[in-house]
Amino acid sequence: MKIFLSYSLNDNEQYVLILLAEKIKQEGHTIVTSYQNTIDGNTLALIEKTHIFIGLITSESINTNKVLGEWKYALSKSTPSLLLIEDNIILNDEILEKTHNSNIVRFNKRSPETAISFVKQHINQIQGRESNNASAAWLLGGAALIVLIALLAKKK
Repeated sequence: MKIFLSYSLNDNEQYVLILLAEKIKQEGHTIVTSYQNTIDGNTLALIEKTHIFIGLITSESINTNKVLGEWKYALSKSTPSLLLIEDNIILNDEILEKTHNSNIVRFNKRSPETAISFVKQHINQIQGRESNNASAAWLLGGAALIVLIALLAKKK
């Protein structure tokens, strides 16, 4: 399975990507991403060819608009998508405000247990239900979210 990871992190948080990639690889999956500062045709093509999209926005994110743009594109292509946003981030984004998207997870680095519990509960609720893009996102990407939250919480 290919996972597209969209992120905007500062240098101090980049290490979580390496650790996440190692975990994902151990599970037999692959992470792909774009290293461009803008959304280009190559990035859009990568998103279209992946099985799941995961976006990550933290308080130290540099380019949240890029992550949001890629997330919106994934949604427009019906790619199962999850968006992980640190809880102290205020985004004045029309799509975020209009859609009370259940595939958006807020987390707190100082108290990650709440978000991890939420993700685990959501995965358990979805298992055994009829499959759709929302459930596919949770079943395929929920474990990756748990790893990301845990890694970001360990940052000192």
